[in-house]
Amino acid sequence: MMQTLLFTLAVWRGALTRLPGLILTGGVVLVPAALAAVPFALTGHSFGPDAANPWLAWFGWLAVLTALIIPAFAALLRQGWGMGRREWFGLELGHDERNLAVSLALICVLAFTVIGVALLLFVAFLAALALASRAAANAPEIAVEAADHAPEIGAYFGTAEWIAVWLAGAAFALFSIWFVTRLLVAFPETIRLKRVQAMASLGLSRGRMFGVTLSGGVFALAASGIVWALRLIPHGDGVAGMAVLFGTCWIGLTLVIALLTSFLTALDAALLPEEAAGEGT
Repeated sequence: MMQTLLFTLAVWRGALTRLPGLILTGGVVLVPAALAAVPFALTGHSFGPDAANPWLAWFGWLAVLTALIIPAFAALLRQGWGMGRREWFGLELGHDERNLAVSLALICVLAFTVIGVALLLFVAFLAALALASRAAANAPEIAVEAADHAPEIGAYFGTAEWIAVWLAGAAFALFSIWFVTRLLVAFPETIRLKRVQAMASLGLSRGRMFGVTLSGGVFALAASGIVWALRLIPHGDGVAGMAVLFGTCWIGLTLVIALLTSFLTALDAALLPEEAAGEGT
């Protein structure tokens, strides 16, 4: 336990050391992405099958936003490794950006596949628990498969069932944080090695399950807190409202991506052998 805490403290000490410079750079290189985030945020508020905005528009703005974030993220990762150039704040359009885009696509496929299967198992566990509880109580059957009756599944749960649900939910959350954090190490590794990384980066975190999970959990809480706080800012209508929304998107992207970059490069440096970490800086 002590080693886990020391590892986490070392990671976040390195992350906070990098963070101020990354925030300054991110505030410049993420301006185009912040502009694209404004219509994305507007369509996101009414996203769904019954929304006025079609799904294609939402995914279209998401694609534009991602395309603008990738070069900025690559510049920040290079700076996090101490490899950035001063010209144009480290922005480039070359092999690093292409490799990062491919790594991002592979990581998304892996994450959605594995986390999706884990989520299905979690939902199946809840359904089985509800059916077992109903049978034990000899309660009348509820069409739990119907969307409008889904909240009534919990009506069958007693104290023991709710404890099991919370434990299973916590296990699912911890597994997701652990797996996704291990996958995200591929981003700084892609920049450091200058080639596409995805599954290969998983070997770095082998044997560091608790340290990686705790470090990733701290990031998840911090990023969620930033997003939650910024969502409380009302943007209103008209030009002034759009200006406030742009400012909110700009600050949010800058803080979250700078924090992500500082965390990932610090985590990668902590996981690497000393001689390999020295080569990347």
